[in-house]
Amino acid sequence: MGQGFRFMNGIRTIDVHHNIFGCNSNCGVERVFYESNKEMEKLKVSNLYDNYYFANRRDLEIAAPGAATISVPAARIEEAEQIGPKYERNMELPAGNDAFIQAIDQPYLEGFMTLKIIQSQSYDANSAANQVNRLFGLNQQGTEIVRPSMYCNKYPWEKAKDLFGKVAGYGAQIPQ
Repeated sequence: MGQGFRFMNGIRTIDVHHNIFGCNSNCGVERVFYESNKEMEKLKVSNLYDNYYFANRRDLEIAAPGAATISVPAARIEEAEQIGPKYERNMELPAGNDAFIQAIDQPYLEGFMTLKIIQSQSYDANSAANQVNRLFGLNQQGTEIVRPSMYCNKYPWEKAKDLFGKVAGYGAQIPQ
C-alpha cells in the first residue's frame, strides 16, 4: 500500500527504531487513527525514534477519518502530537552512506526516482447511467485512468541481501 510501516490498532505500545525507510511511494511511516473509541486511542503509545528516511514521498503521514492528511518530514517528527513519548533522532539518511545507496538496485532506484503518473478523469452528469442512478437515488458514475511509469515493481529479492549491514546499527544487519 505504499508505506514502510503502519501503526496498527489493538496494540497499546509500539516501538519503531533503528530502521531505514526508503523509496516508499506513499510514506515511510503511517500513523492513522484506527481505534473506534477515543479513550482507547489515547492509550496508544506510538514511539518512533532513531530512524533514517530516504527518498520517500512522505516520511511520516498522519491521517484521521474525515480529516486532511498531514505530511511530516523526518526532521519535524518530534512535533507530531500522535508520536511519542519517544520521538528523538529521526532524520534523512546522513551523507556519507554511499555504500548503502550504491547497494540499491540501480534500475529500481532510477525507476522510482523518475516515477511519472499520468491520469485522466471523466464524469458526465447527463449520461443515461447517471440519469437512471439519480432517479433511484444511487451514486453517480465516472471513469478514471491512471498510468504510472513504474507499476507494482517489487524490489528484486535476490538483491535485497546486498543492503544488509550497509549502515551500521540501522536497517537489516548481518548476524554476528
